[in-house]
Amino acid sequence: MKKRTTSLIMLLLSCCNIGFAWDNLHFYRASFFFGEPRFERQALTTLNVRAGAGSTHKGRDGCTRKVCLLDIFGPQVMFKLGENVPYKDLTTPEDATLQLLEIEPARNGFGLFSYGGKFKTAEVDIQLYQNLVKGFFLELYLPIRKLEINDINCLDLSSDCPPCPNRNNPIWQSFLNQYTNILSKYNLCQDGVNHTGIGDTSLLAGWTVNYEQTEDLDFIDFTIEAGVLFPTGRKANPDIIFDLPQGYNGHYGFPLNMSVAFGLYEWFTFGGHVMVLPFKNRTEELRMKTSTAQNGAIMLAKGCADVHHGSIWQAAVYLKADHAIRNLSLLTGYSYSSERASTLAPINTALFDPSIVNSNDMLRGWNMHTIHLLAEFDFLKECSLWGPRFGVFGNIIVGGKRIFNTNMAGGTFGLDLVWSF
Repeated sequence: MKKRTTSLIMLLLSCCNIGFAWDNLHFYRASFFFGEPRFERQALTTLNVRAGAGSTHKGRDGCTRKVCLLDIFGPQVMFKLGENVPYKDLTTPEDATLQLLEIEPARNGFGLFSYGGKFKTAEVDIQLYQNLVKGFFLELYLPIRKLEINDINCLDLSSDCPPCPNRNNPIWQSFLNQYTNILSKYNLCQDGVNHTGIGDTSLLAGWTVNYEQTEDLDFIDFTIEAGVLFPTGRKANPDIIFDLPQGYNGHYGFPLNMSVAFGLYEWFTFGGHVMVLPFKNRTEELRMKTSTAQNGAIMLAKGCADVHHGSIWQAAVYLKADHAIRNLSLLTGYSYSSERASTLAPINTALFDPSIVNSNDMLRGWNMHTIHLLAEFDFLKECSLWGPRFGVFGNIIVGGKRIFNTNMAGGTFGLDLVWSF
């Protein structure tokens, strides 16, 4: 028994790293650290729990500029809000106002809304790994999120200076007076968002190798894994303007991850990571543009379309000082994350022109540059049969397009255990 105990302790001491981690990437918060390669030991079980939170009033638009939170796709174009919307009833004051407004002559800056608000999120990620034989392993990833948008406010960007039309235009003033009723008529709500629930669950299978037969390096570690992302998260409500899904809005995904690390000087590690996440197409009911002049999240017309969700990918590097101060390890990294443009194929092309529908900046995708900072302390003790790890992290956004500028901070807990009897 003493021999097995000593062997287990030495194993845990040798495999204390910040584990290979799968992360669902989203535009509304900084990406988490992507993780190191998996340890190869047969029958090793690892539990990682990560909890983080962040908030912001700012976003970044398509030119990387910091803007009001809900202006990441540009200002909302309101003077063409009703153009080509099907089934308008011009006997109602709401649709009559929309009809009059859309025939007003265009003027730069006229009829635009800027929307601001505050975004808050808290997230707990649970990752469970089980090594099998010959380097093969399984991973289960379950995120739990709280997403909140509140303090939503609207600013009229129209100028009150000549020439006309301007803010004092009587039709524009009528629109402003009717705006709440217009949204209500088309079953749209601009209230805040507050949801807590699980995100999309992932099940992956992988293979890892820890190669130490080198002359100039301490080791070379490599891990590859692939699997299925299941749409277990709540989907966004198309009748709530600024709603957010808990996952990828009902799409199945097929993640592929690769990670490599090189060890030097018995304490220094340099590593890299790449990930790609394509999605399966699905048909859904959603809001779509009916005019080339429209842009942003506020759209009156709703219909069904085949949605081709843009794939997501990430490339990253990191440096780690392993046990730099006693049992304390320090790590810094950088990642570039990006979502490619999505496309919609409307079912009813008589009502929705595909070229108009797909001209919305909301479909152009996003990208994000993130700095990752981590510190982790392991509490392994002699004659202990288990190896807990605790850490703190910060993920800082340093650039990007069409994202919320939400930095994240929090803590981690990990536990490694070998089932050897």
